[in-house]
Amino acid sequence: MASRQSATPSLFDLAAEGAVVPTAPRAGCFARVALNRPVPREFTYAVSEGLVPRAAVGARVAVPFGARRSVGVIVELERETEIPAARLKDVYSVLDDEPVVGAELLGLTRWIAERYACSWGEALAAVLPAPLKREGARRRVPRVRAKPGIGAIELAELRERHPEQHRLLRTLLEIGEATLLRDLLRTLRLSESPAKSLRKRGWVEIDYVVEEADPLASATSARKRPASLSAAQSGALERIVARLESRAHATFLVHGVTGSGKTEVYLRAIEHALAQGRGAIVLVPEIALTPQTVGWFRSRFGAVCVLHSRMSDGQRLSEWRRLQASEVRVVVGARSAIFAPVRDLGVIVVDEEHEPSFKQESVPRYHARDVAVERARRANAVCLLGSATPALESWHAAATGAYELVSLPERVGGGAPCTVQVVDMRLAGERVRGTELFSRLLLHHLGETLGAREQAILFLNRRGFTPVLYCQGCKTTLTCGHCSTALAYHRRIARMVCHTCCKERDVPAACPTCTKPGLRPLGAGS
Repeated sequence: MASRQSATPSLFDLAAEGAVVPTAPRAGCFARVALNRPVPREFTYAVSEGLVPRAAVGARVAVPFGARRSVGVIVELERETEIPAARLKDVYSVLDDEPVVGAELLGLTRWIAERYACSWGEALAAVLPAPLKREGARRRVPRVRAKPGIGAIELAELRERHPEQHRLLRTLLEIGEATLLRDLLRTLRLSESPAKSLRKRGWVEIDYVVEEADPLASATSARKRPASLSAAQSGALERIVARLESRAHATFLVHGVTGSGKTEVYLRAIEHALAQGRGAIVLVPEIALTPQTVGWFRSRFGAVCVLHSRMSDGQRLSEWRRLQASEVRVVVGARSAIFAPVRDLGVIVVDEEHEPSFKQESVPRYHARDVAVERARRANAVCLLGSATPALESWHAAATGAYELVSLPERVGGGAPCTVQVVDMRLAGERVRGTELFSRLLLHHLGETLGAREQAILFLNRRGFTPVLYCQGCKTTLTCGHCSTALAYHRRIARMVCHTCCKERDVPAACPTCTKPGLRPLGAGS
């Protein structure tokens, strides 16, 4: 093994220029392998003659890296190398009969590595399902439950010295039945260590079960195909179809008010792409939106692939394989679905493109909307960015001509949007004396509503019994020591909870900053 900077020219390029290239005296060939390591370079390995027939760009290989055995992806094959034979290590094995990363995704991940300042191997790791990042694919998933007889005594023992174990055990007791360990740890933002410690204590049991099918795989939600489109919808679709017919890349910012029929435009554009024998990717911002969206697309197209973060490793790999085999040509999912191995991509839809959830918070820290635009460009596909309130970056791109603007200004079937009136409660006279919640205008409209024997709903949601504990002495609020978020008091567990990192602490008797007793609860809502 030997490292080499990504910017180093190919040996084929050097040979073409007439340069003298020293070679290593080995049979076979040499592979540049991208490993999931935070090192901005690839590593060169020797491929023995026996492995040469299976070695291909985009295939996974098992290689030695330091004292460990690692899995990487071949990004280049070379006939010769300038690296001395003594420094080279051999590829252990080629793990795939055919490449798992095609040329399009290989180029896209290289672009991601350069744009978002990570290694090529880290970008490739974001593309591959978890089972493909290791040699052995896990077929069963761990499930955890609290053992019978465990309760308040054990919780009290953990409360002070082992808060993470306390939180995990308390949640298991509240659930009262076995639950998938992966989902529970993600919700509580914990590692596997607390679960392992509780198992050593004999307070929980972990068993492995055959994973169940993804619930979204059977999601249904009928959406009737309208007999005709509005004038605005027809105009938008005409421009999109023209690009599909010419197989030319274009990014459209579909700016339409709520109820203007953006989804029907997406569906008709995908219908046209499928008629051409091409595929489609549909990104939605939140997993909560996916079931309804999956149902709509399944009712229109039949087989639809679903990819999202709450799927188990095996479920994700199964969908990945279906896409690679071209058994399904439409994918619906959250941001990671942008890397789905759809062949001959025709349309990419990014619904609610302004949503911040399209940003990936861990390495590689990509923005799915920008990756979608780049992938569509590389595939000569059409990218549709839909929103009623576009991001400023997208609006600017449309204003400068980088994107094409498509407007859907009216609701399908007519009807005006509801009237919204903003009241600045800081202004003198706006707030009703004796309350911090109600404006004079709100009370006036409530009075009219009740006088007409009609009903009104006031909804101000909150999490926790008390959102904020406020010190009247030093004018500060009780915050989390890890992320500076205000702690909320949950009366059911008698603990202060951070809703950002899930850390907990006891309710202090006095202000931790100035020691003044009697913290005041603040916040309204239901």
